[in-house]
Amino acid sequence: MTSFFAHLEATLYVYGQSLADRREKGQATAEYVGIVAFVALLAVLVIGFKDEISELARGILTGAFGKIQEALG
Repeated sequence: MTSFFAHLEATLYVYGQSLADRREKGQATAEYVGIVAFVALLAVLVIGFKDEISELARGILTGAFGKIQEALG
């Protein structure tokens, strides 16, 4: 009788592991889809606001180079 329960426990463990493996594979796919969606959204935002971003970047770089020139004399 003990061997029956040991066999049942082993069978349920293996079945549980196969279910967990399937869930983890699906989870990885969902994570990749989320990353791709985030990058696509970021690209759309950058393209949509490229003029504002370029002006902001230009201002930051101009300020940084100005400080460098002041420090160098």
